[in-house]
Amino acid sequence: SKISARTGSRFALVTALGLALNAGIAWSMEHLGFHYVSIGVVTAVAIPIFNFAGHSLFTYRTHPTRPNR
Repeated sequence: SKISARTGSRFALVTALGLALNAGIAWSMEHLGFHYVSIGVVTAVAIPIFNFAGHSLFTYRTHPTRPNR
C-alpha cells in the first residue's frame, strides 16, 4: 500500500484505539482482581489481533471498484 496522509492518519487512529483498548483491558482486569501475569497474557493476545484486523480492514483496505493507489 502506498503511504499517504490518509493512510498515515488511519494508521495513527488504529494504533491509538489499540493503546486505549490495552489500557482499558488492563485497568478492568486489575480492578477485577486478576493477577498481573494473566493481564499480560490477555493483552498480549488481544491487542495484536485487534491491530491486525484494524489495519487489514481499515488502514490498508482497498476500494472494490477503484485500483489500489
